[in-house]
Order: sequence, then structure tokens, then C-alpha cells
Amino acid sequence: MLVVNAKSQDFLHEDDYDKKTKQGIVLVEFWASFNSVNEVNLKKIYDCKKYRVDMSQDPSLMAKHSVMAVPTVVIYHNGKEVKRFQADISFAMKATEGDVQEVVDEIIMDQF
Repeated sequence: MLVVNAKSQDFLHEDDYDKKTKQGIVLVEFWASFNSVNEVNLKKIYDCKKYRVDMSQDPSLMAKHSVMAVPTVVIYHNGKEVKRFQADISFAMKATEGDVQEVVDEIIMDQF
């Protein structure tokens, strides 16, 4: 299970989501305070920008990006979705920090 402190993350909103996800490698966690026990630990993920979307503040973003469960992690490269990790029916994420970092590393390596 992955865990992170929400205060260490920047939040995206409807007005800046598209702009910020087009800037290199970007990881976005769709998050909910009621499921904080299953938050994603992004502290060990590097070489990308990291943001959260609070579903209680911006529910329209969840619908727009077809997010069905929280947490959900979406990795973008220059605005294009590369990979998505979703919670299961119990709202727990099976992916590890290593799984997420592996995708970020692959994007970096593909640039050479």
C-alpha cells in the first residue's frame, strides 16, 4: 500500500489541470480525504512533477478523466496519458512506488 502526506503535494484544479499536465512528465493522483488510509506515497517517485486532485473540490475533473475509484494515479508525458493505476474495489492501490517509478523511468529512457 502507498501512503503520502497531502500537505506535501500541490493540488490541480479545473482551471490549471490541462496546462500543468502538458509540462513534461507529470503524475496526478485523484484523491479523497475519506480514503486517506490508501493515499499514494509519492515521496520516493522522482524525475516528474507530482500533483493531486481532491475529488471533493473538483468532482468534474474525475468525470472528465474517467476516474472511477480513488486513489487513481495517471502519468502524463507532454499532455498525453501514458499509464493509469487504479484502486481496486476495496479502494486500495495494488501498485507500488516501484511500479510507478518504472513507468517514469521508461518515459525518460524513451527520449534517448
